[in-house]
Amino acid sequence: MKDILLFDMPIYRSSPALYAFKLKERKEKDIRNREAAGLTPVETYIFPGWRYNQIIGWVNVSIFNNRILGEYWVKQRTMKGINKTEFKHKGKLFVYHFRNGTLTSIDIFYKVNQKLKSSFAETMPKYYLDSTLFDNIGPYIDWTAIHKKATSNESITDRSINHAGH
Repeated sequence: MKDILLFDMPIYRSSPALYAFKLKERKEKDIRNREAAGLTPVETYIFPGWRYNQIIGWVNVSIFNNRILGEYWVKQRTMKGINKTEFKHKGKLFVYHFRNGTLTSIDIFYKVNQKLKSSFAETMPKYYLDSTLFDNIGPYIDWTAIHKKATSNESITDRSINHAGH
């Protein structure tokens, strides 16, 4: 039996739409302030990109034995006054237990996805989980085959990730 990491999903302070809105507000405020001070507005505003620069944490989804486990990590400042941060493990977000092999891969995906989303909304309601990759690829993973591999001594191969009955 082995712990197999399946997905890492970033956590953000806000959605991309809210981030863009706040940047637009900031730019407009800066233009008003510069004009009020008799200064020429800046021609080009460069703001850090959302996808890679605004991450405040991670959710990872792994499988171990008869469980799919979601755990989360959050960025924390390590020393006051020093701009150094680390991601601290905060614990379990959700656990899904396999039951008697009666569900199809797509059923398993939908149950895990529902647990992921509801647990995240409950645990971190102010934040945004970017589950795009998980949502796009998850339905096509053969979750039952990965479960079998996780409970055996075999290694995971590309045959484990295939079209899940579509």
